[in-house]
Formats: sequence, structure tokens, C-alpha cells
Amino acid sequence: GSSSGTLVKTGSGILSLLGVNTYTGGTDIASGSVAINGPSSLGTGSVEMDEGTSLSFLSDGTNLSNNITLSGDPTFDVQSGNTDTISGVISNGSEAGDLVKTGSGTLNLTGDNTYTGTTEVAAGTLNVDGDSSGAAGQVSVDSGASLGGTGTIGGSVDIAGGATLAAGDAGQAGTLTIDGGLTLESGSTTDFDLG
Repeated sequence: GSSSGTLVKTGSGILSLLGVNTYTGGTDIASGSVAINGPSSLGTGSVEMDEGTSLSFLSDGTNLSNNITLSGDPTFDVQSGNTDTISGVISNGSEAGDLVKTGSGTLNLTGDNTYTGTTEVAAGTLNVDGDSSGAAGQVSVDSGASLGGTGTIGGSVDIAGGATLAAGDAGQAGTLTIDGGLTLESGSTTDFDLG
């Protein structure tokens, strides 16, 4: 529906927003999970994510342009076979925010992100395609997960055994810039497409 109010999600359950929503007051995910089905599911305002909350992408090809603030360690979940994008800016909320990527799908970050907490790729693929040089926290990629993209990562990167570093985006050559140090643990894989 259309409104200038703010949607506040409380309680430990899952709220699924499947329609086209036009509210402009923003979304506060204070607890639990919110699942979205498209780019207009969260209206046009900013999205605030608090400690222990999650945002799930239910459909393939969603480009979420809302700016997002992180406090604590919110989770972004992308389902198997889906490739979704956050093009809004991700920044700190009331405290330094960590970004945790879960689900076996692919999440592309194309905004100029500035959050200063850590980034964990727990599952699936995270592509950094924007300028995240302001996001100076460490990026860790867990076994079975992958980090790629054509943008800039501000912090150091640790690729665990069984994890993959793949500059560029799926099947496309590209340059991924890492401003911090790079650690390739024993058993990790590097996968580069050469133009």
C-alpha cells in the first residue's frame, strides 16, 4: 500500500512482503526476518537492520535500490539458483554493522558501501561490483563459498580452505581490487577469467 509511515518488523517470525509497496517512511527490521519478492517490496525508504535479523530474497533478478543500515550482524539470504543485487548504499546503523551472506545463491553489491564491520560469505557467492573502499572491515569467505566481482574491497580478505576467490562476474573477465591484505588458506581456490 501507499503511506509515509515506517514499517517496523518485531518478533522472531518471518514477514513476507510479496507485493509492490509504495510506502516512503522506511523499514526497520528490529527482530526476526523479512522476505521480499521484488525490488519494490520494501517501498522507497531506507532499511534498518538490527542485530540477528535477516533479509531473504525469494525471487531471481531482484535489484534492491533502498539504502541499508546495519547494526550488529544481519544476514542476507539468497536462495539456490537466484542472483540478486543490492544497489543501494550499505552503511553503519547505531553501531558498526557486519554483513553475513547466506544461502547458495549469488548476491551482487553494486553500491558505494561504507559499513565498517566485517563481511562473512558463509555460503553461495558474493560479488562486490561497486566501490566498497569505505567498507574497511575484514572479508572472510567460508569453505564452499565464493567471493568475486569487479569492484573495490576496502578491507583485508581471507579465503578459507575449500573457498574460492574469482575476480570478475560469472563468465566475464574483470578486475577485483582488494585494498587490504589477501590470505589464501591451504586448499583455497582462485578462479580468474582472462579477457
